[in-house]
Amino acid sequence: MDQISQNDHRNEHRSMKACEDNVMPLKTGLILMRRIALFGLMVIFGSAFSSAAFAQPATSTKASAQDVEDSKQLDEVSQQAAKLEADLNKYKDSSPEAAELLVKLTDLYHQHGRAFGLIRAGQRFAAAHPSDPRNQAVMLKLIDGLEAMSRHKELTVSIR
Repeated sequence: MDQISQNDHRNEHRSMKACEDNVMPLKTGLILMRRIALFGLMVIFGSAFSSAAFAQPATSTKASAQDVEDSKQLDEVSQQAAKLEADLNKYKDSSPEAAELLVKLTDLYHQHGRAFGLIRAGQRFAAAHPSDPRNQAVMLKLIDGLEAMSRHKELTVSIR
């Protein structure tokens, strides 16, 4: 009997040790969850306070002459682009008139750094007019736009 009680005691000790091993990850898991929750709250409140701290002061109603001039220039570019886009929609992409408008649009977008419009117009021109003599110039501008927007896969395809 003495041997049976010693075996039982060993088995109980092993089972208690196993329970303690299983409880330990639970405790560390709870601690980890608490830390993550605390960190999340700190991020939420920190971003709310930092946005309030770095809020820009109210601007005066008087705008500088340079700001007004810049906004007019941007508006003129947007108006020119909208007019060319509207004229372009009247023609089929493969027509010579559309080719001329696409080249003008590509030049306008490239000159004023409008990458999205440049990519859109350049790809339309390249797809519709591969044998046009202006294709090389348009493709170089298209590559500039793709590189500026970090569209590496499309850039690789265009370069090939």
